[in-house]
Amino acid sequence: MERHLIWLLTDYPARYPAERASGNTEKTSVCFWYSHVLDGGSNCSTVVILRDAGLSYAGLFRLIETAADLLAKQLANSYRPSTLCELVNSGLRTMAYW
Repeated sequence: MERHLIWLLTDYPARYPAERASGNTEKTSVCFWYSHVLDGGSNCSTVVILRDAGLSYAGLFRLIETAADLLAKQLANSYRPSTLCELVNSGLRTMAYW
C-alpha cells in the first residue's frame, strides 16, 4: 500500500514562549499541520520547539527541515506524532503542556 502524507509549515517561526515576561529563552516554535490517509485523512497539528541560540536564518530553517523530516518518518511508520515536542540531539522528545 502506498502511503501518502502531507506536512505544511503553518506560519512563520515564533519565539517560545511568546510571553515577553519569560525573557529570551533562545527557543523558537514552529507549527506543522499534517494529513495522513492511514489516519482517515484527518488534519492534525504538531508544535515543535527548536533551540536556536546563535543560529543564522539559514541555520534555523535547516532545523525546521530536520523537524519536518523526523515528523514525516514517524507518520511513515504509522506513528502519530505528539502535539508538542522539542528537537533535541537530532531527535524529537515529547513535551507535556498544561
